Amino acid sequence: MSSPKSLVLYGATNKVETTAGTYTAPAIATDGVQVAELPVFDESYGFDGERPVMPGSAGQQIRVAPQGRTVKGLPIKIEDRGLGVAYSAAAFPKDSHFLRRAAGFDAVFSGGGGAEKITYTPTPFTAAPTTLSMDLYDEVTTAATWVKYPLNMIYADWEYEASDGKPAIWTFQISGRVNAEPTEVAYGSGITYAATPVPPVASPLVMVVNGVSSLVIRKVNVKGNRMIQERYPDQNAAGAHAGFQPGERKPVLIFTMEASLFATFNPRTLRTAGTAFAVSFQVGGTQYNRTKWTLPQCQVIEAKKSADGPVPLWDVTCSIHNSTPGSNDDISIAND
Repeated sequence: MSSPKSLVLYGATNKVETTAGTYTAPAIATDGVQVAELPVFDESYGFDGERPVMPGSAGQQIRVAPQGRTVKGLPIKIEDRGLGVAYSAAAFPKDSHFLRRAAGFDAVFSGGGGAEKITYTPTPFTAAPTTLSMDLYDEVTTAATWVKYPLNMIYADWEYEASDGKPAIWTFQISGRVNAEPTEVAYGSGITYAATPVPPVASPLVMVVNGVSSLVIRKVNVKGNRMIQERYPDQNAAGAHAGFQPGERKPVLIFTMEASLFATFNPRTLRTAGTAFAVSFQVGGTQYNRTKWTLPQCQVIEAKKSADGPVPLWDVTCSIHNSTPGSNDDISIAND
C-alpha cells in the first residue's frame, strides 16, 4: 500500500528569473515564502486536446495531447511584515518582496544610519517587467516526500487588505507556465522561513483622507487590477504557449468607515464634485516592521451606505491616478 498523503504541510519558494521566461530554480534553504494558506494548484491549457464528436457516432473521439500548460490567477496569500532589522539593497521584506516585483513594482533602497527603507513604486511602462520562477509544495507523505510543482514566467496581479486589529494580507494572483511535470521530492527539513518578526496588526488603522485623520476606518483594501494577457498560440514557444503579458492597470482603493459628520467628511460630495485628493495610511508602528502607503491622487467613484448593527457605515471606492499619463507616481509603498 502506498504511503498516505496529507496537506498539513505545504510551502512555496520563489526567485526572480535571470532571463524572463527561463526557469531559475529557487533554493529550498534560502528562497522560502511563508504563505498564509494552502495554494490550491490548478492547471489550465491553451488547448485541452478535445476533438469533435465522431461523425455517425454519439461518442467522443480520442483526445490529442493538450498544449500550453499554465496556471491562471492562482492566489498566493502572504502576511504583510517587515524584515525586523535594518534594510539594505539586499535585505528586504522577504515574504512579499519578489512577488511584489512580479506584480509590477520596482524596489529602491534608500537611507542609512537608522533611516533605511525600501520603497516600492509601479514599474514604468517603458521598462521590462519582472518575472518569477516559483516552486509550490504540497501532498506530504509518511515516507517524507512531498510533491513539487515548478512554475516559471510568472506575472501577478495583486490586492492588499488591512482590517482594524488584524495583520494585513497581500494576495498575489499569479499567472505563469508550468515548467515541468510535478515530481515527488525529499521533504527533508522543509523550507526555511524567517521566524521573526511577527507581523504587525492594523490597530488602530489610521488613514488620512483628503486631509482628515479622525475617521474611524474599519477596513482598507487596495487592488492593482493589472491586466495579465495570455499569449497563445505562439509558434516559437514550447507547447505553443508564450506565457502571459502584463498590460494596463486600473488600481482602486476601497475603505469602510464609520459615518462621520458631513462637515468632517462627505464621500457623496466628493463624488459629485469629482474632487482629487490624497490618501495615506500605515500598518504597524515599529521600525523595520511597518508599511506606509501614499496615494497622491484619488477620486471617489462610488459611495454605498451599510451598517454594523446600529452603527452606520460607508463603503467608499476610489480610483487611483498618476499625476500625468506617462508617470508611475500613483502608488508609493514604503517599508521602513
